[in-house]
Amino acid sequence: MTTAPDPRMPDMPADADRSRGRYLHLDDGRPVGVEERYVAGEVGEGIRVRSIRVAANPASRLETDLRLSASGASAVVRWTGSGDGVVRDASLEATWLDGAVEVRRTVEGTTSDPFVVEGRLLLPGLVLAGTAGPGAALGLLVDPRDADALLVPTPCVVEVEDLGEDPVELGGRLVVGRRQRRTFVGLDLPVVEDVVDAGGLLLRRTVGTFEARLAEATGPWPAPATWPRLTETPR
Repeated sequence: MTTAPDPRMPDMPADADRSRGRYLHLDDGRPVGVEERYVAGEVGEGIRVRSIRVAANPASRLETDLRLSASGASAVVRWTGSGDGVVRDASLEATWLDGAVEVRRTVEGTTSDPFVVEGRLLLPGLVLAGTAGPGAALGLLVDPRDADALLVPTPCVVEVEDLGEDPVELGGRLVVGRRQRRTFVGLDLPVVEDVVDAGGLLLRRTVGTFEARLAEATGPWPAPATWPRLTETPR
């Protein structure tokens, strides 16, 4: 599908000084028509992380653009889709405050007044998934056929069970990770099993027969757990 560029999140050059990666999505070992890539690196005096997930069914594009600096943090999440009953366009703009997040949501051209929610905001994008530690949080449901719920911050509690060490093969070498079972209490989401490295980068996510795994990574190795504001517990 062709999507008009969003001026809030311009393209991010994938040069040698940035972290770049691709997650392969499978169902029972077979590709499912989903491509997800990320680029992360320093921009000015901060860090920018851009993740793009393109899917064939329904035809859609989910973009996450996170900016972090000493002066604050902000993010834009945009969904674009096509097909019968599918929301065409929705986005969320988030600005981190002291222990809370200010949100502005737009669906099919209608923008809500800004509102403030308390808690950690769990952004889409597998490169960020390993930062979903235990405790209270706000999840973003991505239901392409429900305009009222799409990209709405929804309170939940994240429960994490450590299942031990689990090395993952990447590019012909083994990367040491820990397998963690995550339950999102309060959200209509299945239990997932993640393998996360010491820096908080998701190496593999399994949900039933579905699997997303890091298939390639180049440039500096990202460490999402060190990025501010993602792992903070609200006061």
